[in-house]
Amino acid sequence: MHGRTLRHLRVVILLVIINLAWEGCLVFEPWDNENDPVMYLHCTMTEENYHQLFKSTYYNSWFGINICEGDSVVDARLRIHGNVTRKMFKKSFQYRTFSHSVPRKKIRSTVLSAFRENSCSHYRYAVYFFSKTSLLITDHQPVRLYINQKDHGLYLKLEKIDEHFFSRRNLPLSSLYKMNARSYFGFRYGTVQQNFDKKIPDDDWSFDDLIQLNRIIEEGITEERLEFLWHWLDSSSALDYYAISRLIYNWDGINNNVYLYYNSRINKFQFIPWDLGHTFEGSTFFVDVENGLVEQLLEIPHIRSSVENRMAHYFDYPRDSVALDSIFFHTYDHCQHDIFADSTNNDCIEALYSMRSYIKGVRDRLREMGYKE
Repeated sequence: MHGRTLRHLRVVILLVIINLAWEGCLVFEPWDNENDPVMYLHCTMTEENYHQLFKSTYYNSWFGINICEGDSVVDARLRIHGNVTRKMFKKSFQYRTFSHSVPRKKIRSTVLSAFRENSCSHYRYAVYFFSKTSLLITDHQPVRLYINQKDHGLYLKLEKIDEHFFSRRNLPLSSLYKMNARSYFGFRYGTVQQNFDKKIPDDDWSFDDLIQLNRIIEEGITEERLEFLWHWLDSSSALDYYAISRLIYNWDGINNNVYLYYNSRINKFQFIPWDLGHTFEGSTFFVDVENGLVEQLLEIPHIRSSVENRMAHYFDYPRDSVALDSIFFHTYDHCQHDIFADSTNNDCIEALYSMRSYIKGVRDRLREMGYKE
């Protein structure tokens, strides 16, 4: 007990020195953990802006903020992010910092996402599965967020899919679209412009490439017409995306949270997963959520077989079980110390049990389908 008290005293003295030398970037950590893998993100802004940030009339307003990242302090702009989390007690945020690697905009955007499940394990475990494929995936980092020395709990720092995302991966800057909520491929439920938002390039609002893809889908996908679809759509990207989405029950990513990137290097569209918080839920496995495309693909026997084979290939129950526990306990202490945990009426351990139960159900369902581990 005496040793712990001395350690805390040393920490307090050090923090006072840091605060005097570096005003506006006070580091305050509520517990002592030398091997803590979670990054601490400290932000400062005026108290007036801090209170206005959470007022409904300021949802879309950007506020000036200083962000301490490691040994550096950067100027940024911060605002509330997302539609659903704006109604929650624990908000999500987006901040922008200047970047010299993208000279055209010189802006880098980052999302700080909060989820109903406070350990953020659903999202991170979903990324674990998608990372088994060759799909493009955003980088993420668990962070403990402080604004004006106030602890806002555990967040996921997510790389936003923008010009910087493609620049970092040495990919060409081409058309990028995001599917709108409850939208469909084809023209049956509205125009392409109604079903998709074009994100980049900023100076090109033509939907011609996506309209061509949707026209093929609208005319019907059959065995004989697959070659027309694969001319515009990367088959490996599509089949891997739908295989993992069915495996982890990524229902929100079938006709809402998914990006379509036209890779001009191969002249085909590719899927990029996004917002993976709604995964591993429920007890019904491999439900076919319709979006105008996936149900047509699954009607073709060899395509359905390919998707199911990929699901079995990417699922390894012993290793995936160990990975789940590792991902969960990576942030467990922060989940327990999250002041918003009771506000969202969520138990982190219950979330772990639920996800364990889900992947056991996946294992059993694959066995019923004739796949062996």
